[in-house]
Amino acid sequence: MENKLKLRKVALLSDTSTSVGYETALALARKGYVTYAGIKAPAQAKKLSSIANIEKLSLQLIKLDVNSSSSVTSAVKQVLKNEGLIDLLVNGTGYVLLGCFEDISMKEMAAQFETNFYGIARMLRSVLPFMRKQRSGVIININSVAGQIGFPCSSAFVCSQFAIQGLSESLRYELEPFGIDVSLIEPGIIRPSAFTNLIVIAQRAKRLSSPYSDMTRKLTNDMGRMPELGSLPVEVASTVLKAIQSKPILPRYLVGNDAAMITETRKSMTDIEFENFVKGTILSV
Repeated sequence: MENKLKLRKVALLSDTSTSVGYETALALARKGYVTYAGIKAPAQAKKLSSIANIEKLSLQLIKLDVNSSSSVTSAVKQVLKNEGLIDLLVNGTGYVLLGCFEDISMKEMAAQFETNFYGIARMLRSVLPFMRKQRSGVIININSVAGQIGFPCSSAFVCSQFAIQGLSESLRYELEPFGIDVSLIEPGIIRPSAFTNLIVIAQRAKRLSSPYSDMTRKLTNDMGRMPELGSLPVEVASTVLKAIQSKPILPRYLVGNDAAMITETRKSMTDIEFENFVKGTILSV
């Protein structure tokens, strides 16, 4: 019985209300992980709970709001009370705030970081002391290819993704002596509706009087078509499984042909050449 318990791996996901988090929770549970699926609103949990019951998966929904330190602490304590350890932490991506920099208020910018970056930081601060104590663990931060490349009309989101990338890369050095691996999953566009459902347009960016209104309108209109070119949420979930089964676990894993194309294009060009590429393909100017 003791050996059997040691083979049980425990995973905690920060947010499974998105399609990526939903598919990742199911993928981990089907792989045999004792999976705790963070959920902010109970109403969002019905479908996931139903599938878990039908397939008899070891998947438990847990109330978790990454914007609340007390909620994060409570969720982590509950998992540790029930299981005694956490082997894997999967952090989600938050949302995309669209708008050029001058059209984004400081309040909107702060809210973007509060969820996208500080939400991850709260999860890490709660889980890492226990992983260090057990001298093992895996941290997966689901970021975006926007963590490597700046894009117009999304400066706040891009900044939050760059911050997550910098934190993850630094943590790899800091946590390696304690047997803890850190990796980034970096998808491009997610389809079919997963991406557009996570978009918030800054209030000033909606005004026709904005000096950036033409650029914003074009990009938001194009964004409605972009998801059809992207990856399915299940592909992100499969990449999470690939990462945690890798030896060694790599610093990052790209998801989707669009992510691979844009990063390879960036590597092959000078800064000015790449700027012209973005203007020609995204801005069409």
